Amino acid sequence: MKKSISKRYLLNFTSSWVIPLALLFAANLHAQSLSLSTSRLNLNYTGGSQSPAQSIQVISSGGSLPWTASTGQSWLRIAPSSGTGRGTLRIAAAPAGLAPGSYVGAVRVNGGGSAKTVAVVLSVPSPRLAFASKIINMAGPAGSQAATSIAVMNTGGGTLRWSASTPTPWLKVSPTSATGPGQLNIVANATHMNPGAYMGAVTVSAPGAEGAPAILSIRLQVGKATQTPVKVTVSSPATTVVSGGTLQLSAVVSGSTNKEVIWAASQGTI
Repeated sequence: MKKSISKRYLLNFTSSWVIPLALLFAANLHAQSLSLSTSRLNLNYTGGSQSPAQSIQVISSGGSLPWTASTGQSWLRIAPSSGTGRGTLRIAAAPAGLAPGSYVGAVRVNGGGSAKTVAVVLSVPSPRLAFASKIINMAGPAGSQAATSIAVMNTGGGTLRWSASTPTPWLKVSPTSATGPGQLNIVANATHMNPGAYMGAVTVSAPGAEGAPAILSIRLQVGKATQTPVKVTVSSPATTVVSGGTLQLSAVVSGSTNKEVIWAASQGTI
């Protein structure tokens, strides 16, 4: 006689549905991951308000994952500070007040329960004092003033702070100090000079800058004084007869000039 054996199986419907949902939820979290196109940026500051911006790609593999970007360095600039899904993050440096040298910062991107970091290395070069020429030729007639201007340039990085002075008594410079590139005005006073060639110098100082201090050679050529016609007006003539039969003539002589006028009266016959 054969015996039949039967077994009873109990199905736990609750467990059979919980496990698949948990797996699906975990898979969904894994799909919405965040990554960046690079983990390091090098920024070079050459002047102006900030360095040229560089871009990194924020990659969201799994839909519209929201993310935020932030930094703990005051000299870093980030745009935008937040986004959804794939996006482009632009990073620049505004190192106003930073001394020349290398600086390391970081940008942190948070999204999907994780964080990614981009290391940022900033190089701030020293300022460099430069001129189109250090030899300046000036000319003018005796008794006059000659003026010119020259560009003060920063061909390096950082902030150029400069000052100008001259040991030459007949030279005058302005401004005597400034920040950043600018114009240096030079005036040569030849009021009391005789015709001929004269040499002078202007010193431009810029602490911490390459090419400083710089000495500008000033060559002044003084020519002959110009003869400016002067119009003289004789007014209020008067005659007076004095003893001995001498006739005297008096008059008021006036004109417009800042120079000495030599004049003479000639004798005539009435």
